[in-house]
Amino acid sequence: MSISSERGKYAPLQAFLKNRSLEMGAVNLTFRELKQILGFDLPKSASTYSAWWANEMKTHSHARAWLEVGYMVESLKLGESVTFTKKTSGKQ
Repeated sequence: MSISSERGKYAPLQAFLKNRSLEMGAVNLTFRELKQILGFDLPKSASTYSAWWANEMKTHSHARAWLEVGYMVESLKLGESVTFTKKTSGKQ
């Protein structure tokens, strides 16, 4: 059983992604847009370490925000932008 992050620190990002159209397979967000969605700056490690964006809930609790609503980090420009894509049955 997973613990929902809907009430956690990254809940605004989860809600934003959850409300994206199913037809919209990819969502690209700049770090500035992420700040607007979240209401706070991402931690410095999000801008300097690609590992912060790993699609892994066990070691990255913030990843629940996108994984629980069916998205994965597909690409990343550290300190600039991140692209989330809808998971398909072939992606893990």
